[in-house]
Amino acid sequence: HVAAVLLSVQVLGQTVLGFDLSIAQILLTLGLCAAIDIPMTMWDERRIAWPASALLTGNGIALLLRTPGTEHGDWWSLNGWPMFMAAAFIAVLSKYAIRVGRRHVFNPSNLGLVIVFLVFGAAYADPQELWWGPWRPGLVATVVLIVAGGVTLALRMRLFDVVVAFWSTFAVGIAVVALAGHAMVARWSLVPVEGLEYWTILITSPEIIIFAFFMITDPPTSPDSRNARLAYGVGIGALAALLSATQTTEFGTKVSLLAALTVLCAFRPALERRGRPHIVQERLAPRRAALVGVTAVAWVALLWVLPALVEPTLARTPGAAVDVAAAGDRRPDVASAEVPEATVRDNVAREAAVDTDLADTIAQDTL
Repeated sequence: HVAAVLLSVQVLGQTVLGFDLSIAQILLTLGLCAAIDIPMTMWDERRIAWPASALLTGNGIALLLRTPGTEHGDWWSLNGWPMFMAAAFIAVLSKYAIRVGRRHVFNPSNLGLVIVFLVFGAAYADPQELWWGPWRPGLVATVVLIVAGGVTLALRMRLFDVVVAFWSTFAVGIAVVALAGHAMVARWSLVPVEGLEYWTILITSPEIIIFAFFMITDPPTSPDSRNARLAYGVGIGALAALLSATQTTEFGTKVSLLAALTVLCAFRPALERRGRPHIVQERLAPRRAALVGVTAVAWVALLWVLPALVEPTLARTPGAAVDVAAAGDRRPDVASAEVPEATVRDNVAREAAVDTDLADTIAQDTL
């Protein structure tokens, strides 16, 4: 089920969405994950098995990992191959090296991606962008596929409550951050992304939807009990919003989201531990409710003040969007012969929604 959805997204990415990802990078990651997993499974379980889990891990890495310099159409480019190899090694080996009982602690692809992003940085490794371009038939089909496949999968595995807990908490947290005036810069936007656009981009991004339905619902790393699952989902959403509030770049925002899952995976064994006897739990219920209320208020307050602490690092002015019509009145006279003809590359038109009129305006303003 997962493989069918993710592979379909990869096909759409190569055909209609214009992913900056090569077929060679995908195959390298899938092959390396399988090559590591087969002998590890033989050593650990004394059997030869089809590396289905490792292939899903490799597909997840390839779906979210990008290397600067790779462009759509470079089908067989191995640009940035060390990043894909590093993520694959860390991901698959973590399944066997970091365990509690017979279950691995961390989501493999998530851990591999987070470590690669934090160690190498945006100059060498970058997550897939949050904004996948203007709405068009191919993007609509992709989102429908992801949501339909994700909902069906979450219901089959009885993990839909985790998705709802994460998404609702994250949506509320990002709303507070947006209302506090937070913004981020992204290469697909000519101005800082803020306000309603910031909230909408983060909440409806196909990358966030994939994260919610196909990454945090990984059965081996998700809690078993319902209460633990709810705490797990709420924790990921709350921490992701807090970390995002401290980041003014799209790279930092995306890594914050992935890192939140890594942290909560580390706490998953603790969430699964059995609580006190039922009668004691009833006696402590009012205290727990009060503690939850105080924690929620403190969380909202922290989300509100964090943007003010980090925003000075973002060079921007309030309401940064330019009124082109008003700017035209102040634009000096430039002879048409002095202005070169502006052309727009396909990937710029697709990813940044820049048309020829806007390109001409930019050229004139620059002169």
